[in-house]
Amino acid sequence: MTEAGKEYSQNKLRIALLVDSKIDSKYVYELAEWAQTQNDLEITHLLIQNVPSGRSKIQKAFLLLKKRRLLYLMQAVGFSFIEKLESI
Repeated sequence: MTEAGKEYSQNKLRIALLVDSKIDSKYVYELAEWAQTQNDLEITHLLIQNVPSGRSKIQKAFLLLKKRRLLYLMQAVGFSFIEKLESI
């Protein structure tokens, strides 16, 4: 193996996970598990963002309408529905 090849194989892709809470979806968990099995990948940080939970779902929906349009709201509602179905 050439010197450049050795240097490349020793470098790992370092990533951070940004999540909404300490308890997150199974997809985040599966991603973290998968990353541990990869030799060229390393999760270096776990960032838990502070998401205010005092708002109702209706208030969040109106904020989404105001900020991002109806299509994004429909996508978010659809994704939430799919997540609930998968968790059953």
